[in-house]
Amino acid sequence: MQRLAPWLRRRPRVEPRLGLRPSSAAVDAELFPSTAHVLCADRDKLWHPYTSVAQPGPVWAVDAACGAEMKLEDGRILLDGMASWWCAVHGYNVPELNAAVEAQLKSTAHIMFG
Repeated sequence: MQRLAPWLRRRPRVEPRLGLRPSSAAVDAELFPSTAHVLCADRDKLWHPYTSVAQPGPVWAVDAACGAEMKLEDGRILLDGMASWWCAVHGYNVPELNAAVEAQLKSTAHIMFG
């Protein structure tokens, strides 16, 4: 059985009548861990393709992305020279694609068959 990261194991308690979750710093900290915590979990638990399993390279937190560029949390800008199919073709954060996704989510966010 695959083990989930702690912040994925529990879901916030929902007040049935209001449909709201309680506002709590402890809940937020568990559901939305710090960048340092996520990077540590990434280093300890994930293998990134095309990297060494024995001596993995560094990982960086991406703060934003647009076109073929990614802005790291420390302010550096990187040119993505190894993007996946969709990012290589369309780029990141394309306004037309964002608008299409938003329109679809407003129309029909999810349908389950079965």
